[in-house]
Amino acid sequence: MPAPAGPSAKEAAAGILKEELLLIGLLVLLVGLVSSRAYYGTFGVKYQSLDLPHFVIRGLTTVVEQPLLLLPYVAALGVVAFFGAGSTGRGTLRKLLAYTCILAIIAASGGLAYLTGYRAALRDMYDETSVLPRVLALEGPDATVTQGLILKDERTRILLSGDDFMIVFTAHAGAKQATPSRKDDFRPTLYWVSNETLKTLTTDP
Repeated sequence: MPAPAGPSAKEAAAGILKEELLLIGLLVLLVGLVSSRAYYGTFGVKYQSLDLPHFVIRGLTTVVEQPLLLLPYVAALGVVAFFGAGSTGRGTLRKLLAYTCILAIIAASGGLAYLTGYRAALRDMYDETSVLPRVLALEGPDATVTQGLILKDERTRILLSGDDFMIVFTAHAGAKQATPSRKDDFRPTLYWVSNETLKTLTTDP
C-alpha cells in the first residue's frame, strides 16, 4: 500500500509563513505588554485601562527605541523556517529543540522589553529628555491640581490620556532632582484630571 503523500512544497511554505506570522504577532503583543507594564509601573500607574491596539503599537514602536529587539524577531523567523514548521515529519527531538529556542526567544524579548520600558520612563521623568507632550495651559480642575503643577516653566507633561481622564505631572528639572534608589523622591506626583472638569488644555504643537 503506497505511503500517503506529504504536503507539497507550496503547502509547506504556506504553513511556515502562517506560523511565522503567528509567532511574530505574539512577540509583538508580548513586547507591548511587558514594556507598557515597565513604563507605567515605574511611574506607579497600573495599565489595565489600556486597550489591545495600544499594546500592539507599543510592541512595534519599542523596536525603534531598542533595535536589539529585532534580533528575537529575526531569530523567531529563522527558528520556524529552519525547523520546518509546515512539515509533518518532524521528530520529537526536533520539536523539543524548536520549542526550546522559541522559549529562549520569548524570554529574551521580555527582558529587553522590560528594560526598554523602564529606561523610557526614566527619560520621560526629566524635562530635559522627556518626549511627552507639554501642557502650556490647564484650566478647570480644582486648585489642588493647578497649584501642584508647574505650568509657567512648561514642565508639566501628559503621561496618559484616556476617554474621560488624563494623567499629568510636572517633570523633574534635572537628574539631580530625583533619586532612583528612593521611590518617593524618584517618582513625580501624578494628577488625574477628569475631562468633564477640564475647560482648557493647550499643548505645544
